[in-house]
Amino acid sequence: MTNPKPTYRSHEIRYGSKGGFVIYRDQSTWSNFKTGEGGDIFNYVSKSLKISYKDAIKQIGEEINAPQLISINWEERAQKQNELKLQAEIEEKAKIEKSQATTKNLYDTSRSIQGTLAEQYLREHRKIETAKLPQDLRFIPEFRDYDSQMSYPALVAFARDAEGKLTAAQVTCLDPNTANKADIDVKSAL
Repeated sequence: MTNPKPTYRSHEIRYGSKGGFVIYRDQSTWSNFKTGEGGDIFNYVSKSLKISYKDAIKQIGEEINAPQLISINWEERAQKQNELKLQAEIEEKAKIEKSQATTKNLYDTSRSIQGTLAEQYLREHRKIETAKLPQDLRFIPEFRDYDSQMSYPALVAFARDAEGKLTAAQVTCLDPNTANKADIDVKSAL
């Protein structure tokens, strides 16, 4: 019996007519329509050499000179995963602490909102009529916008966690002449 001549197409290589044996290039799979078998390259090597799928993976790896993984040390793997998780937690904690320190510093430079441009903004432009505004709405007379290198009076709304720690701040730069929002693009959250 002679080997059938292959027919090449952009997405497949076909041996024989009416099905026969096909290698699908775009899917990296094969099908033998006569036997009803198919699969990936490892299935093919396993079937043609009559070896296990695992041995087929090993054989192909040796032929292409891939590094061989003899065995997995599950304890070392678990330890490495724990170390990576711990490192991620440490980095996240440091990020949160830095953010909280920045927020606290901003709080320390702020003052009560009563009688300020920020209170005027809330009462006149936002139409907030309550008798007393929350203590975490504060005023900074000269907030530095690092993008424009300009300073503006600012309303700052501080947020706290369940324990009462400062966690974030939203800054609204104000126009000193109108007490409305300043006409600038500024990052609103710190």
